[in-house]
Amino acid sequence: MLGRPIDKGTALIVSQSNTSISHVQSDVKPSPETPPRTPPPSPKQPPGPAAANAIDAFISSVEKTSLFFVNESPQASEFSKMGGRLQILETWLSARANLSSVMTQTQLQSLDNHIERTMITLFPFVGHPAQPKNAQPFATLRQTFVPQTQGIVMVGSTSTLRSLAHTILNIRLALNCSLPIQVYHAGDTDFGPSARRFITRLAPNITTHDLKQLISDPPSLALEAGGPPTLRPFSALASNFTRLLLVASGTTFLHAPSALLTYPSFLSTGALFFHSHLHSPGAAKATHTFWQSQLKNHPPSAALRASRAYNEAYAEEADAAVVVLDKSRLPVLTGLLHACWQNTRKVREGFTYKHAPDERDSWWFGFELASAPYAWGDATDAGDGYAGTIGWAQETPSSLSPSSDADPVSDYDHDDNKRARVCGITTLHLSREGTPLWYSGGLLQPHDGIEYEVPTGCMVGGEWERAPDGLGMDCMSGRGARDVSEEERAVLKRSIKEARAVDGNVRRVLEGEKNRPKPAT
Repeated sequence: MLGRPIDKGTALIVSQSNTSISHVQSDVKPSPETPPRTPPPSPKQPPGPAAANAIDAFISSVEKTSLFFVNESPQASEFSKMGGRLQILETWLSARANLSSVMTQTQLQSLDNHIERTMITLFPFVGHPAQPKNAQPFATLRQTFVPQTQGIVMVGSTSTLRSLAHTILNIRLALNCSLPIQVYHAGDTDFGPSARRFITRLAPNITTHDLKQLISDPPSLALEAGGPPTLRPFSALASNFTRLLLVASGTTFLHAPSALLTYPSFLSTGALFFHSHLHSPGAAKATHTFWQSQLKNHPPSAALRASRAYNEAYAEEADAAVVVLDKSRLPVLTGLLHACWQNTRKVREGFTYKHAPDERDSWWFGFELASAPYAWGDATDAGDGYAGTIGWAQETPSSLSPSSDADPVSDYDHDDNKRARVCGITTLHLSREGTPLWYSGGLLQPHDGIEYEVPTGCMVGGEWERAPDGLGMDCMSGRGARDVSEEERAVLKRSIKEARAVDGNVRRVLEGEKNRPKPAT
């Protein structure tokens, strides 16, 4: 069933479509995800006349709806309408999978043509640039997903080369995580051959991939103009991994990221996101007004109903430095398509990036509007389910730079009934067990971005104090500050050691990229 009302122009057609499909599905074998309704007919037996007529009626209704969608594509501001389109597309794709065994070849081809025509109209980027005449671009894209595969997907660019290298070394060498790593870029202009060679030689099982050779990049998309945030959802779509962790450059893990692939909340939904930190209530009125306008007639998911950021009007909802997806699930794929659409040029410039500095809200908002299940990865007994901070104990608000000789133990009063204060420029996310798992912001000292420093403490669930004018470190004060453990500090120290070892090479690569003749456009 559709999760929200759709535009009036398709209501009758879709109603007829749902009636037809329900008649068919009551008489054929359901997919493994669908509870059995009636005993299915023998696979060797063709469907009876009633079922055959119902299939024809369903395909006819799909054709009518598809023609309407092609002629009435959502405008850049119509996030909700695009969500409704994707919900309908999901019902078509699900029916196609459930009924294919009892459809004739002619019926299958007709249904496929209607689905693919709709897909390429709404999402022209799904086509492969080397196959412009392919009549089934979306089906072809899905066939590139290798079953049972999993890995890490990242985005490469010259501007983020150093932080990209640091994150890869943290994952591969400091934590000994062996998941394959794919790094995506948008052509040679901002991620040339020397940068790609440098990245692939950092550690085993790292490959680079040109997005422009994998998905279509029409002017309506303009990948290069969007930069790394724009590339992230399209990289997730283009990757041949079925289950993937999309990791931003500058992310630092304290424990192996592969654990996220085993989280029950991920296994049940196929999509795992992370909250940002709760700060500045009422400061993002325009953003909340926009969200509410798009969700006006949308039955909220359990995740949205539980959202403090949405319901209490905090400034930020999501920290998208880590996103975990299972693309073998159809709802995840439709949610991902919505996130990609939000990062096409007209949409991102007119709306998406006006309400956030990057693509961070594309994920939960797209999944919500497409009625695709998702979960938040911060849900633990520690804190409030939102990001905390990792950094250094501070005495006063003016004390905003870490002390290199700080004692990580004596900095904190371990009485949970007394207040403490931790300052940093990063958002910290906990593991399912309540221990620090990852943070965004990188390995460099936050007050100068030049020197390395190992954080000594962390906190979640406290009260945020924003740095004046957005400069310097934000602080969290409250009860329950804890030290970064010796094991976690050892991971960070090794990460810093590996990062220092390649910084000279990074500088040389960047100098070479700066002097390299740019490809002709």
